[in-house]
Amino acid sequence: MYWIRFCAITLAAILLVANGPAIAQEEAIQEEVMQEEVMQEETVDPLQMAYEEAVAIHDDGDWELAVKRYKEILKQDKTHAATHANMGLAYMSLDKRDDAINAYKKAIEYNTEDGDVLYNLGTLYHEKGKHDDAIKTFEAMLMQSSDEEDVDLYTKLYLNLGNAHFKKKHYDQAIEAYQEVTRIDSVNAEPYFNMAIVYAKQKDADGVIASLQMYIDKAAGAEDTDQIQMWLAQLGAASETTDDDN
Repeated sequence: MYWIRFCAITLAAILLVANGPAIAQEEAIQEEVMQEEVMQEETVDPLQMAYEEAVAIHDDGDWELAVKRYKEILKQDKTHAATHANMGLAYMSLDKRDDAINAYKKAIEYNTEDGDVLYNLGTLYHEKGKHDDAIKTFEAMLMQSSDEEDVDLYTKLYLNLGNAHFKKKHYDQAIEAYQEVTRIDSVNAEPYFNMAIVYAKQKDADGVIASLQMYIDKAAGAEDTDQIQMWLAQLGAASETTDDDN
């Protein structure tokens, strides 16, 4: 009996000794993990946290409050390009075009390679009739990136560039921009209609006819195709009359 008790006590002691280091090691690992978490919390950039909170407010549609938060961030770091860019977006949502332009100009000052900002700024210039500035900004975007994987963005870019050139009576450049749209987005009808207008300004009847025919092909079922068919018939008749006179 004594021997059994002795063995039991000895076994318990052995287990205690064996388990002791394992438990201590587990506690040490837990303490190390906690210390790492504390260090991570201590190294979190408060400016980045403020920026993320402002973006969340922006995404919720409270643009006035988002602008307020963006301004607070810029008081701490006026070179924070992303904040300027998002403030431009917020101002656009608030229909404050001049403020948006100023915000985008600041964003570009601190990050000249943001294509989205350049596009938005160029579009705002174009809307306000500042066509020279629009052309310069759109071309700056094209200089920064030749990545045309975003078909929708580059389609709008070249259309707006063509429209800005048209407003400045740069007809050849306008045609070139519209042709880029046909290259990027082969099913888009709009550039053909725009080219027809440019050719009309240049008194190029053949160009008008060819462009309108392409427009009809691409815009099958559009409401204006019947009207354009009538124009084409009139243009064709006028062209035949001119040929007969010659």
